[in-house]
Amino acid sequence: MKLTSALFLNNFSHLYKIVSKPALLSHDQLCYSLSVLRYFSSGMDLEQVVDRLKKYASPSLAAAWDNVGLLVEPSAPHRVCRILLTNDLTQEVATEATTLKVDMIISYHPPIFQPVKRLTQESWKDRVIVQCIENRIAVYSPHTSYDILHNGLSDWLAAAFVGKSGPVTQSFDRSFSKELSLSIRFPNKLPDCIEEQLVKAFPDAVILGHHRIDSQLGESGVRLDVTCTEKLLPQLTSFFEGYELRDLKITELFKPPLSGHGEGRLVTLDHPMTIKDAILLIKSHLKLAFVRLGLGQRKTTESQIRTIAACAGSGSSVLRGVKADLYLTGEMPHHDVLDAVQSGTSVVLCEHSNTERGFLCVLQQTLHVLFDEKIDIKVSSADRDPLEIA
Repeated sequence: MKLTSALFLNNFSHLYKIVSKPALLSHDQLCYSLSVLRYFSSGMDLEQVVDRLKKYASPSLAAAWDNVGLLVEPSAPHRVCRILLTNDLTQEVATEATTLKVDMIISYHPPIFQPVKRLTQESWKDRVIVQCIENRIAVYSPHTSYDILHNGLSDWLAAAFVGKSGPVTQSFDRSFSKELSLSIRFPNKLPDCIEEQLVKAFPDAVILGHHRIDSQLGESGVRLDVTCTEKLLPQLTSFFEGYELRDLKITELFKPPLSGHGEGRLVTLDHPMTIKDAILLIKSHLKLAFVRLGLGQRKTTESQIRTIAACAGSGSSVLRGVKADLYLTGEMPHHDVLDAVQSGTSVVLCEHSNTERGFLCVLQQTLHVLFDEKIDIKVSSADRDPLEIA
């Protein structure tokens, strides 16, 4: 049932009679009023759902090129009582969502990626989005924010093995703009009132202070330290051009790394195993009958491995050049596989979405808790990898 608050208010008298005088209602009125009451006593507003999703995995974690977050937003009010989880939002999944009367779809891969100039019936992707809009279904995509998240998709993929695991590439919080440090050295003393002038002209810049330099270190004078955003840098350097300077040093400041967050996972096994046994674990974990194997040079399936680099989906950009005995990913271009096996690293390919889809069942349980069990969360039965063994 998709109701608005206006409908709820219009039927408030029926709801009042349920409590005070239920006998005054007809059978149909009672059934309808109870359905309205159940609707508004369960579920959550879309805004609240999105807020909790962002707190679980901030969109700022996602890769800079990605398109994550709320992609389709029905007009308010929009109550979310049922969510469908899917790896890819295909036409089959959209039809399933409509049949199940869901209020929201969380699609791991973003169905909208490139800028949209028109929505017509010519493209299947356009038809899917139009179908969601017509049926008031919100669409949210987390994609690489779940890859990078600590205890997210990458950790789930690496959980096929027992050992110590950490990110292949460490992540930093991108929710802050890039900051730069300017260190300006004046020959003798700090110009009069320069700090006050800086504060007035650049209120967003932060003056860290100034200090005299010991001439024994090979330089003398007074150094002033200021931090600013990358956008403010040209104006700030122009400000100092009117003064006599010895030098001006610019340093990029980095935010502290986010512990446990990052692309891919590098696993060091507690105990070495053969490539053959590793493949059996992968198949069991991903519920696959077949995988593709590229054996490293001079390796056999009985060769022992100790380190595994894993990346869900397409792993080339993350795994390229990483020192490991085995690469585990969904897909890699021919020449990247060739480089790896010629370097002695074996490669297991499982097809792109097969390294991602299994995480949806874990996510289902996580979201039940995140939404205080107020929302019915289902995993799509229509979602599947487009490739299969023929």
